[in-house]
Amino acid sequence: MGFKLNHSVAQRQFKKRIGQANHFLITILIGLDEVSKGQVNKPDTLDVCWNPKDVKVSVARSRAYALNSTLAWIIDNFDSYVQNCKRKPCLIENKQLSEELDSADRRVNDKFKVLFSRYKSNEELKLFGALVALGIQWRNVTTHSEANNILDDEYEEILLDNKQWYNENFCHLDVDTALESFKTHKNPTLKETTSIIKAVLRFVEQIDTELLKEIQGERFLTELIEKHFSQGRKSKCLFLNLSKERQIAEVKNVLLNNGYIHSNDEEGFEVDETFVDRYIAKQNC
Repeated sequence: MGFKLNHSVAQRQFKKRIGQANHFLITILIGLDEVSKGQVNKPDTLDVCWNPKDVKVSVARSRAYALNSTLAWIIDNFDSYVQNCKRKPCLIENKQLSEELDSADRRVNDKFKVLFSRYKSNEELKLFGALVALGIQWRNVTTHSEANNILDDEYEEILLDNKQWYNENFCHLDVDTALESFKTHKNPTLKETTSIIKAVLRFVEQIDTELLKEIQGERFLTELIEKHFSQGRKSKCLFLNLSKERQIAEVKNVLLNNGYIHSNDEEGFEVDETFVDRYIAKQNC
């Protein structure tokens, strides 16, 4: 039985960070709703000054802050996912793709464009991606003073041509309303923010799947093992002195802890004595 890479560590870390984002945001908004009713007082455990002149106005502004901050946070985490894909063990197998992402530097919109353009033949990825593109530009408008970002025609056309799909798959999201709010620099609503969160999650899942299809198995696995032993030379030396059977078991455990699953597919990667011998031959401990 071989092993197949089911998801990247980069995607697992990304999901761990934002998987509960909707829940956290809704919890904050429920708390603000109670504050707006005038039934909440500052607890003595908070050593801060809080005495708003108008509670309802303060709540409205705090609600906008929570939504805008969540939007900024989700886009920043997408940026971190792309950065992690480039770190060892590197998910970017294609040299041209790697160079294009490097050229994008720290510009999250350029990184997104590179990935979207390469994989947009994937219909689901394209649909999720158009909403992600809106989220990136909306984040820029709400975060940067005097920003006047526009949404590229390609993404807007996808959104407008598939309004019913977005309505059915994003809790009755109204594309026309969302686009109008973005263009007039209004803050996103709860529904629009949670829809963008979902779109980013699904887009990352689709990108991860596409990148894994291109992975050269032994190169990636070798980098993964090197990262596992990167905390010090001692652990690697101990591994080299284990019996062959225990070395194979150790490598299998590394795989299972880093996104691999058991697989009977022909594409499954075999971890056997031959692989371990090839790995050991490259080491100098």
